[in-house]
Amino acid sequence: SVEESASIIKSRGLISADHEHAAEEQTVDASDEAGDLETDEEALANEEALLEAQEIKNQIDMFVAQSFDRVDQWYQWFKKSQRSPLFADAFLWQGRTPNHTMASGLDDYPRTHVPTAQELHLDLQCWMIFASQLMTDLAVTAQRDPTPYRTDASNFLNRLDLFWSNEAKLYSDVAVVNRESRVIERFTHHHGYVTLFPLLMRLLDVNSPRFKTMLLFISDPNALWTEFGLRSLSASDPFYLQDENYWRGSIWININYMTLAALHSHYLSPQMIHQYADE
Repeated sequence: SVEESASIIKSRGLISADHEHAAEEQTVDASDEAGDLETDEEALANEEALLEAQEIKNQIDMFVAQSFDRVDQWYQWFKKSQRSPLFADAFLWQGRTPNHTMASGLDDYPRTHVPTAQELHLDLQCWMIFASQLMTDLAVTAQRDPTPYRTDASNFLNRLDLFWSNEAKLYSDVAVVNRESRVIERFTHHHGYVTLFPLLMRLLDVNSPRFKTMLLFISDPNALWTEFGLRSLSASDPFYLQDENYWRGSIWININYMTLAALHSHYLSPQMIHQYADE
């Protein structure tokens, strides 16, 4: 390199002070040119990355626009087929049996023993809130009117209060709705993953006392807490680890991940963690 050559010549007494200074300037110039070239290459790479990202976004937007009508058709069918006959904007899983609610994905998670039209299901209510929020975003991307989906999201969210049991101080499936008065007469007494859905879907206000209650429920070793993850059903439930035992106490990584993701990204700042730990 220029710098090494100048050092050798200098050591042998073959270069004057002026020549030495000129060599140093030449070294600096060469370094600056290399730096400029590296900067230009980085700028070009960044520009290419931005163009590629924009192209990917354009393709996604085009796919959403082309697919929107079919997605909306599915959404409208689901909203109509799973709605409660007793409460507008509330939902129950249709087609379930006394021991299984296969459509929910939580196959043998205990619900009310006898399926009726008088029940409401918390996890489905939360899924419908999520779906309507998602449809709002898709409508914006597809340049459609998002108002109907935004209205659905608001109405479905307002119905979440139906599922709060003042007795248990937890969210629960609704077991019985009076057909005449439309008054909720009884909640289920099964608490587990379904209970967590308002938290998993990030529907709770972090300042709500219900949020703190949910944290206490999660951290209770007599309920869901274990050193290996959260149980699917409370250890104090009479159905705990009974029969097929898919969702009656087994620990599932997907729900544990959703819980951690919600707590980490939406609810708990480091300051809040210390606050709850102190309490």
